[in-house]
Amino acid sequence: MTIVTAPLLAAAALLALAGVGKLAHPRPAAIALRGAGLPSSTAVVQVLALGELAAGAAALVWGSVATSAVLAIAYGAFSLFTWRLLRTTGSTGSCGCFGESETPPHLVHVALNGCIAALAVSAIFTSTAPLGAVFDAGASTAAALLLAAVAIVVCTYLALTALPEVLSLAADPEAPHQDLGPTTVALSAPRIHASSATNA
Repeated sequence: MTIVTAPLLAAAALLALAGVGKLAHPRPAAIALRGAGLPSSTAVVQVLALGELAAGAAALVWGSVATSAVLAIAYGAFSLFTWRLLRTTGSTGSCGCFGESETPPHLVHVALNGCIAALAVSAIFTSTAPLGAVFDAGASTAAALLLAAVAIVVCTYLALTALPEVLSLAADPEAPHQDLGPTTVALSAPRIHASSATNA
């Protein structure tokens, strides 16, 4: 195991999670594919989702040079797809990343997916470990690696879903946006106060 073990496990888990999300809610991904000028039927989305789920699960269970290469290809494709979507539709609609999430496409997706692809490429040239090998490393090491992987999954998921929405809202406060709870309220507050001051 190396320094990339926890991030690579997180990348595999995120890929599987994205596949599950698209299987449950294929419509946003279909709309995003249509916006990018690509085949966009529900069947196409479901096939892609099954591929994501299978690739993520394989990387978690078997962890090898081959699964690292698949992760690199998948995340590289996500980065290129989002770049194409930004050029064709701009930061509107949904990127379709995790199914039901209505996150708009953003340069954050391009950069972060590209970084994960680079990480997977680096794993090809280092030792890659399946999830089972983590437990063979001893209880304390396994716990640390799993906690790190879970933390990376959560942070990356938020970076791919909430962060683009927040950045888009900050750039254009008048644009429609989904409710992000306290974050949305905080960003919207100055505009609300300004309106109140005008009415006064």
